[in-house]
Parts: sequence; structure tokens; C-alpha cells
Amino acid sequence: MSFVDEEFLPTGVYNIINVRFGTSIAVPPRQKNLCGSYRLIDFKWHVTCKSNDKFGIRTVRGNFFAQCEPRSRAGNMIFVQPEDFEWVIKQVSPVTEPDCYLIYSTMNPRLLWSLPYGEDETPLEFARVESNNRNWWKFKKVETEHTPSEGGVNVGLPEGPTLQRTQGALTPGACGDSKGSDAIEPLSLTPTDLNKRAEQLAEKGLLHDALEASQNAVRLQRAATSDDSTTSKAALATFTQTLSNRLRAMEHQRESLDVIKESVELRRGLVKEGGRDSEEDLASSLNDLSLRYDCLCYRDEALDTVKEAVDIRRQIARDGQDVLNPNLAMSYDTYSKSLRAIGRYEEALDEATRSVQMFRACIRRTPGRYEKEFVSSLNSFSKCLCEMRRLSDAVKVSEEAVAIADSLRSNGQVELAESLEQHASCLLFKVHPETALQVVERAVRIRRHLAKDLPENSKPDLASSLVILSRCLGQIDRLVQSMDAAKEGVRLYRDFIRYHSIERDRTLPIFIHDLSFALIDSGRLREALQTARESVNSLRELADEYPLLFKPSLSFSLMHLSGCYYRIGAAQLSLQFAQEASSIIRKCSQDRPGFYAFGIGSSLSTLARALAAQGQLLDGLAAARGAIDIGRDLIHEDPEAYLASYGRWLVELANYLTTGQQEVESLKDVQQGVQILKEPSTPSMV
Repeated sequence: MSFVDEEFLPTGVYNIINVRFGTSIAVPPRQKNLCGSYRLIDFKWHVTCKSNDKFGIRTVRGNFFAQCEPRSRAGNMIFVQPEDFEWVIKQVSPVTEPDCYLIYSTMNPRLLWSLPYGEDETPLEFARVESNNRNWWKFKKVETEHTPSEGGVNVGLPEGPTLQRTQGALTPGACGDSKGSDAIEPLSLTPTDLNKRAEQLAEKGLLHDALEASQNAVRLQRAATSDDSTTSKAALATFTQTLSNRLRAMEHQRESLDVIKESVELRRGLVKEGGRDSEEDLASSLNDLSLRYDCLCYRDEALDTVKEAVDIRRQIARDGQDVLNPNLAMSYDTYSKSLRAIGRYEEALDEATRSVQMFRACIRRTPGRYEKEFVSSLNSFSKCLCEMRRLSDAVKVSEEAVAIADSLRSNGQVELAESLEQHASCLLFKVHPETALQVVERAVRIRRHLAKDLPENSKPDLASSLVILSRCLGQIDRLVQSMDAAKEGVRLYRDFIRYHSIERDRTLPIFIHDLSFALIDSGRLREALQTARESVNSLRELADEYPLLFKPSLSFSLMHLSGCYYRIGAAQLSLQFAQEASSIIRKCSQDRPGFYAFGIGSSLSTLARALAAQGQLLDGLAAARGAIDIGRDLIHEDPEAYLASYGRWLVELANYLTTGQQEVESLKDVQQGVQILKEPSTPSMV
């Protein structure tokens, strides 16, 4: 990281723009703190590069200098005063981010400018993390210091004209110039009007404008809540919940979490004050809070929070003697997702079943009202059935979800994409790759359309669709396309977790595992080995924290890593990782007897291959025979799902373990295996 100097940030007049939120740094009317502002988008700063390689940063109007307290700490604010002050400015990276900068205090060089939230007029504060792009800044050159119409107000100066947003950009002008455009939001509306407007704009897909309307509703309601009345606090709780949803739609995950926490605390206070009518609202905020926790991989917090929402709604249903409560059905669905996320699959299936049954009854009673929520519930139910290896049932449920979501047409595109992805995954489990490919290609088209206005670092749903697409393409030998789809999916998801500063993501290691498969199928052995190692290392950490959930995935990733080493001739390492994979999956099976039969069979097949490569043919033969015995049981359970793997295990038995005594028997095995593999099937899991 290099110091900024006169060469690439000359003295001049600039707008200083936050990289994360796109807001300009300004000093709002009657304030002295520096804030992020959408309204004062053209606020101008004079930046002076001094001979000591430090910088002065002062307002053009009023000549007030940005400065801080002498003993500032992380969380302290930056403000303006008439006295001169100096800052240190560094490039984030002269190679990858040459136009992004960090601004440090000269009083404490570990502190840098940060904009914690995207809400209008959020004060700047000091932070310490250089890698978070909410702490990065761009300097936009302004041609002249003459600013007769500048909307910003410096300390002690009168307020400038109102600005409004037009098609995502802020321009000066009166509110009456909007002419009814959906994309222009008059600032004279009440908070309630703005909140309703935000929901209407979101339904039309105008996400940026919906977010701004929601932010303005919250800002105005905060000012109106100073009287501490119950009505004002209830309104603020509603508007913050809406704002959290709008932030979530724009993939501002952490900001969305912080805002919904405020809604929860407001509603807790209202309930404590005796407002029993606020209990359902509290449960609603808790349900959303659980979903926000889940998005950021705080699984335990997500589970505890939704359990509280379920308990509240169960009590409400009992008190009202109404067993058909769609809100309770929604919380059952969220509860199921949280249980599944930590590996408690049987309990998750129970809650998903309750959710589906209750939604069915609600829809029979009130047709046309809860279809979106029902689709989400069906998808959760299908995933639980997959986890429990009830694959045929899972296919039927996902097919129903697609049909209902399709009937919603343009009003249910998100739900349709989710349903198509789940249905494609179920079809892959049942070894129908061509049909699965047609299904997931449609999901990818929808995801690309929905994400077209989002930045590249905010497309996790598209990334997920692309990884499923890669699996389908790989299974019908379109290997280069499979690799390209996997690479794009991993790139998008890496950008997403880096942008949102997610420290321990639980999805990326699985995506990297898929990418490694696509690479090795395309003959890119060294790249495949590198990505396989990355996947294993990440899954080791996750398995330490959540063994029930991630040890099975770690076992499969180790099997694949063993296969990579086998392909490059590193027989000893191949055997080492095959043995570890087999040990892990057997221990998992002790906790859930019979559940990991396919995993044990796969690990034995991998182990047999590795032992054969080391010349341990008799031990390898015993392992291969163990895989074949398990395979015979599996194909009786579900021929469609397991016949192809059984065929490959038979072929590997003959390929790697032919000895003088077993030649004839192995020839029969390979003939049986080849006959099985003549049918369309999936590539090996290991």
C-alpha cells in the first residue's frame, strides 16, 4: 500500500464518495459532523497536498477543516472546525484499486474514516479495518470552486435548496418537478406515505428508489418519535422493518441486520409497556431478524430468534383459538431452515411438514393470498426430504412448488427461480441431468434478469444458480461450459462475501468443491488440486465449529482431494486423505446409523483405488467389496439415484484390483458395470 502524493491526487476541489454506498461526504445543515449524504451529492471539498505528504481537507463553502479529537478511538466521529488539520491518505492498492483511498488520522495512524451505514446523514466514524470497502473513498474532481447552488450547508451557514433523486442520481430542484415519475420521490410526503411508496416501488423493481423512500421514511419518523409516544414508536418499528427489507433486497446484509435489530427492540419495549397488540408485530420482526442472522451465517442466533417468534405465534393462535395462522406457518418455515442449517434434519423436516400443512389449509380457506409463502415452504420441505434421502418425495414437492410459482407470473419471479433451482437439484439426485439442465437454465435466466441492476459484488443468488448449472453441464459431458459456469459462480460469490465482510462463510467451500470437480473433468489438474485444498481447509474449520453439519461435506471433499492426488501420481497423499475421509464418514454414521451409507460406499471405493495405487491389492479388494455390498443395498432402496454409482464402483473394482485369483470374477464385474454405465448417469461423487 503506497502513500498518496501530488502525482495522482493533486490539490484541487473534489466530491469525496464512499465506495460501499456511493454517498458523498457532506456537512448537513446546522451540523458539524461529517455525514454520508444522498441529498447533498455535490458537496465540495478542497483537498490540499502538503510538502510533508499529508493532506488538508476543508469545505469549499466556509473553509472549515475536517478534523478529530486528539485522543480519538474507533467509533469516534469526524467533524469540522476553523483550525487547520492534516490527514494521511493511502491508496487501497496501486494495482487492483488505484482510484480507491483510505484516510487516516495523523493523531492515531491505526484509525481511518468509515461510513458504517448507507442511511442518509449517517455520521462518519473511525474504524480500523482496511479491507472493508465501507472504509474506502473515491475523489471525484470538480472543475471549479464556484458553487452558488450547492445544497450542502457548512457550520453556521443557511440551508441550501432541497435536492431530489432522479433515476438514481440526485439533482437540485423543487419537489413539484417530479411530474408523477415513479423514480422521483418528493420529500414533502409523510413518513407513512414514504413507507407505502417504498413498498410500491419495490414491487415495480425500482430497488434504489424504494431504498431511498424507506430511508427518508425512517429519517422523518425518527424526528417525529422524540415525543416518546406509543404510536410514534410503533410507526418507527414498522418503518425500520421495511427499511431492513429494502436493504436486504439490495444485498446490504449487515446494514439490514442492524436496522431490524432496532425494530425488534422497539417492539419489545412496546410489549413490555403492556401492548399485547404488539406481540404479533414483535414476532414478525423476530422472524425477519432470524433470516438476517442466517444470511450472515450466525446460525445459532438465527435459531434462538425464530424459536422465540414461533413461541409467541403459538400463544397468539391458542389465545385466538385460530389454528390456521399463516404467520405461524411462516415461522415454522423459518424455524425449519434454521434447524436444517445446523444439521438437525429430522427436526427440520417436522417443522417443514407443519408449515406446509398449515399453509395448505390457509390457502383452502383464503385462495390467492398466501401462494408466495407457500412456495417458500414447499421448497424448504423439499430440501428437508432430500437431506433425509426421500428423493422421490422431494422431486414431487419441488415440482408442485414450480407449478405454483409459475402461476404467479411476474409477481413471483424470485419464488420461481428458487423453485426451479430446488427442482433441478432434486432431478440431479435422481440422475436426470438433461431435464435438470433445462430447468436450471431457466432459473439462471431469471436470476440474471433480477440481478441486472445490482453490482457484481451483490449477486449471491445468481452464483448459486450458476453452480447448479455447472453440475448439470458436467453430468452430460459439456465440460468446458461446466467449468465456465462454476468459475463465474465462485467469482460472484467471492465478491459477495468480500463486499459484505463475511468472515466464515459456509457456502463458498461447497462452491469451490464444485469448481474443483469441473476443473478436473476439464483436465486442469493443478488448478483442481489447488481449489480442492482450499475447499478442504475451509471445511475443516467449519467442521470444528459445526461437526454435525460439515463433517459429511468434509469427508466428500477429502475423497475428491484424494482423487486429485491420485490423478497426478501422488499415491501416498491420495491414500492419506482417503483414509481420513473414510474415518470421518464412519464416525458420522455412528451418530446416524444407515443415513450415510452412500458416503461410506463412496469412501470405500476411493480407499480401494488409493490402496491399489500403493500396491496393497488385498486390502484394496476388501474395501472395494465393502463398497459393492453397500451399493447393492442402495440400488434396492432407490435404483434411479444409486445405480450409476454402483456401476462405477464395479468398474473400479475390476480396473484397480485384478489379481490372478480374481481375474474371471473381476471380468464379470466390469461387464456388469459397463452395462450399467451405458445408461445416462452422473459423474462419480469422488
